[in-house]
Amino acid sequence: MKNKIFIIFISFLVIFMSFVAIGPVSHATGLYKVAFIENGLPSGTNWSISINNQVYYSTNNTIIIQLSNGSYTFTVSDETVYIAYPSSGTIIVNGTNVTQNIQYVFNSQAKIIGTIQLNPGGATELLQYNPRNNYLYAGIWHSNIIYVINTLTQQVQTSITLPNNINTMLVLPNNKLYVLSSVANTIYVVDLSSNQVINDISIPSDSEGLVYDNSNTIYFYSSVNGGGLYGYNLVAQSVSLITNKINNLYTGSWDFFYQSDFIIVGDYVFFVQGLTSSTDHDYINYYSFRTDSVFNIYSEHAPMGDLAYNFISIYPNLYMFTTYPYGLSNLVYNMQTTTAKILGNSLYGLSAVYDPQNGLIYFDGGNVFNPITNTVIYTIQGLSQGYGTLAFDPSNGYIYDAQNGYIAIINPNTYTTYQVN
Repeated sequence: MKNKIFIIFISFLVIFMSFVAIGPVSHATGLYKVAFIENGLPSGTNWSISINNQVYYSTNNTIIIQLSNGSYTFTVSDETVYIAYPSSGTIIVNGTNVTQNIQYVFNSQAKIIGTIQLNPGGATELLQYNPRNNYLYAGIWHSNIIYVINTLTQQVQTSITLPNNINTMLVLPNNKLYVLSSVANTIYVVDLSSNQVINDISIPSDSEGLVYDNSNTIYFYSSVNGGGLYGYNLVAQSVSLITNKINNLYTGSWDFFYQSDFIIVGDYVFFVQGLTSSTDHDYINYYSFRTDSVFNIYSEHAPMGDLAYNFISIYPNLYMFTTYPYGLSNLVYNMQTTTAKILGNSLYGLSAVYDPQNGLIYFDGGNVFNPITNTVIYTIQGLSQGYGTLAFDPSNGYIYDAQNGYIAIINPNTYTTYQVN
């Protein structure tokens, strides 16, 4: 009986001590957990934190130490081709545990590693990458030619000739290319298995833009009847007016119409609404599919009517980069806090693409923008802006940049050697 009582006593003691160990014992001794959590490093990478005259190392994404109340300066190690943000700072422990997030950003200097020749020179090239077959499609704006490029050989394999000129185009996951031709009031559907036009969809006149939102609808804008957002349903294969509350898009003389005045993110359409009077403003608004309502984010004087933006969505942020060289602002809009921040009025480029593998934004003229610091961190030499769009190839990490009569092949990962034919 005594042995049973002793065992029960020991069991309760162990439970009590366990509770104390994981509970408030550190607080009782004046120590609190300080957790540094990194994001962005490859799995297993060794990184370190220097704080309170000690260095702590880890090969996972978390470093946890215990500190008493006070103010502490810390520094974070930079690792090979990765830079930490913030790289240093101060944390304050004041009676509670503290968490400090660290973002590592890939920072290898990208460079041009090859070119793909096209004809004719001086044309504007609209680039679309198809992950289904690893091919790149280069449509020549305001012509009827689309070049089909094998990204393994980096050479033009064939071309597609359309009945009419191209305004914009879009590759979808169904292995089809949708090409909007304003002059023909038509969206041509190209089967990329055969490179043949298999359908032509009649659309309202004065249509521009093609945007896909990962559902069953392609959206475009038409200025007829006061303007409105239209949709082509891929299942029903029918065109319908979505809303006429989105209007005055694509009205400015400065616009390069291969760029878009709107983007769809979730249940919202973000768009640039321009008015034609020289005393009017550009309005950046969003439309809610749920409430059928329009809300203003930002407005600014626009002496040439509405002006296209490069929209880059990196949730929860939506980046809007001006394509106007005379002072309109770049913005970042936080879709969670519904707040807009001005990022200055520098013209970074006329087209942009986001590289999700290293978290950077690349512009057609060579500027490389870091969305963590909201700054241009370097410029790739040898590129010119204004010759078309860019495309990202996730299979090899390359970026394709439309240039004068050719496509530049950019390798952001210059610490790795690639074979280019």
